[in-house]
Amino acid sequence: MRETNWAGTYTYLAGKLHRPSTLEQVREIVASSPRLRVLGSRHSFTGIADSSELLLLHALPEEVAVDHAARTVTVSAAITYGRLAQALNAEGMALHNLASLPHISVAGAVATATHGSGDVNGNLATAVAGVELVTSSGDIVRASRGDADFEGLVVGLGALGAVTRLTLDIEPSYQVSQRVFEGLSWDALFDHFDAITASGTSVSLFTNWGDEIDQVWVKDRLPGRPERSDFWGATPANANRHPVLGRDPANCSQQLGVPGLWSDRLPHFRMGFTPGAGDEIQSEYFPPRRHAVAAIQALRAVADRFPVTDLGSQLDEVGGAFVETAAVMQSLDLVITSDTAIAHLAGGLSVPVWVALGFAPEWRWLLEREDSPWYPSMRLFRQRQWGNWPEVFQRMADALQQMGRARIEDFRPAFIAELVPTQVAFATPLVFILGAIGLHALMWRNAGAMAARVLVNAMFWSIVAYFVWHSLHA
Repeated sequence: MRETNWAGTYTYLAGKLHRPSTLEQVREIVASSPRLRVLGSRHSFTGIADSSELLLLHALPEEVAVDHAARTVTVSAAITYGRLAQALNAEGMALHNLASLPHISVAGAVATATHGSGDVNGNLATAVAGVELVTSSGDIVRASRGDADFEGLVVGLGALGAVTRLTLDIEPSYQVSQRVFEGLSWDALFDHFDAITASGTSVSLFTNWGDEIDQVWVKDRLPGRPERSDFWGATPANANRHPVLGRDPANCSQQLGVPGLWSDRLPHFRMGFTPGAGDEIQSEYFPPRRHAVAAIQALRAVADRFPVTDLGSQLDEVGGAFVETAAVMQSLDLVITSDTAIAHLAGGLSVPVWVALGFAPEWRWLLEREDSPWYPSMRLFRQRQWGNWPEVFQRMADALQQMGRARIEDFRPAFIAELVPTQVAFATPLVFILGAIGLHALMWRNAGAMAARVLVNAMFWSIVAYFVWHSLHA
């Protein structure tokens, strides 16, 4: 059985999976392997962490050694921030920052320098005071803050060796409160961006790119700033919220301004629960801070090109798994998905379904074919190169364009064909499709079906607009 990433959307292709239990075994494996990468908590959504051989460090003895005098803790690389937080709480100590997910491994998080937010907080990598790694020759290298190229060793993206141990700065434990504000206007954000992001120790914005920003999560270290009676026009939430609208907030950290330990408030999600939806695919971009407003405005300007209606939280709450999902599917012209459960359901219902598959999918999808012998209504879109989803999405977009053109030709009166080229009528749905496919078609469970519904509706109304325009200008 092959290993998958955390979301279950990528299957690793490694022929060998090493699970050493001692540092000496790590050295032998690294020295003898021509190509090797370390697999952490598997939070990557692509094949960037894949290789012909993979190394898992979870079987190494777990280490948490607190040095109160030096205010440091030395940990084994594979430990998660959630487990580390538990150990530090027992010692009355804390980290200066945490990521939104406590489930990620320490070594993996600091290697990319992408976790841990806040205007005046360094990210998680800035807490590293020492690092131990095994190089490709099997040698052990140890370095400390102040050594030459130390920062490059810490944020090494796994390219310099297998990190086996890290030493982190710690401080006395502290408390944090968290509040959520709803309905922040875009104008308020653009006019007061720096003030809003500085309103707490850590501030996060969540939006579906509608008329307003849905939620602003403000975490503040106590004693904190005076509570604002007016958060730039946004309204304080009166109950706990989930970052994804409509989802149950039970797995989210406590809000409503209730004080709690740093480890219980800085993450968005609780350690004992599955974060997010579990099967989403996401992309992250990190523009320079000075371009933050311009970057948000650029996305906002094209937001109407990729709307998605997420019915995930509304489906199958009663009546059993997939019952309501099946009912929705039967009203669709097309289902687009990367979720194989959804694909099997659509295929079993004989609903047209397009499935985005990784480079080496499960055996049921066979190899080198675009159809399925099990489901006549199914079309397969395979990765032609490891991790290259954009090329898959582009082929889907091209196929949707061809399908839309065929429908227009089927319904368009002959006299209209003589007046205006087909591509004029198709310009609007094509732009819509490209945006929706690239950003949202595979985001949440069931979202493939929902995205298809939105896309087909967009095509329909574009065709209606086409005929209306010609009736007015004939």
